[in-house]
Amino acid sequence: MSVFLERQKVRKQKAVIRSMRRLKRTVTSFLIVGSGCALLYAAYLVIFSSPLFAVREILVRGTWKHIDADALAKLSGVEVGTNLFALDVETVQQRLHENVWIRRAAVRRHPPHTLLIFVEEYEPAAIVAADKLFFIDAEGVVFKLVEAADEKGYPVLTGMAATDDERLRQALEIATTADRMSPLGHAVIAEVNYHEVRGYSLVIDTGSPIAILVGNNDIEERLRNLKMVEEDIRSRGRIWYIVANDPERIVVRYKG
Repeated sequence: MSVFLERQKVRKQKAVIRSMRRLKRTVTSFLIVGSGCALLYAAYLVIFSSPLFAVREILVRGTWKHIDADALAKLSGVEVGTNLFALDVETVQQRLHENVWIRRAAVRRHPPHTLLIFVEEYEPAAIVAADKLFFIDAEGVVFKLVEAADEKGYPVLTGMAATDDERLRQALEIATTADRMSPLGHAVIAEVNYHEVRGYSLVIDTGSPIAILVGNNDIEERLRNLKMVEEDIRSRGRIWYIVANDPERIVVRYKG
């Protein structure tokens, strides 16, 4: 055989060897990738389908007065035996917010078997008397219709729509300030009313209702002025109403 033909034969043999090596590397890579995918799929089945992570306990935590923990667990829609990692926690949170008392809700997985539900309820600060009665919290959020079984010992906000956010927040602030300053002794703040002409007025309960007109401006100062002379005012008889919206004077009308 000539030297030329011998060299061609050697080159062909080397090319075959290189091709076999490439094929071996490719097959090895496919085997590694395939094994990895198989392991990932097996892990997926274990995590999302296996009873190893089945829900056995639903714990409801938080602070509440009007909410029943068992009812919330039922409202979550999560059943014992459901895979913990297959749960859509956002959907569960949305279900919890169907309870009108729920202000905030958070759902957390606690492997291997526990679902934790944290809730915070609305705390009524007053009742808005509009076309219907609504509860409103201290931040001015109107959140629930007042029902017959609900506790009703809260100040009532009148003369404002349930959608009048700014007026409602001002009325709440006035009620809070008046309660803190306690005009005319330790009277209960029964009502805060708004009138387009007269502005804000309070109704306080000292055994009988007393109306106090405080106007639109510098209301804390008006209440402070009233506090300074309350002993003199109370000593003169049974009060019917007080006009305290003038910074220069306080007018008191007495009963009979």
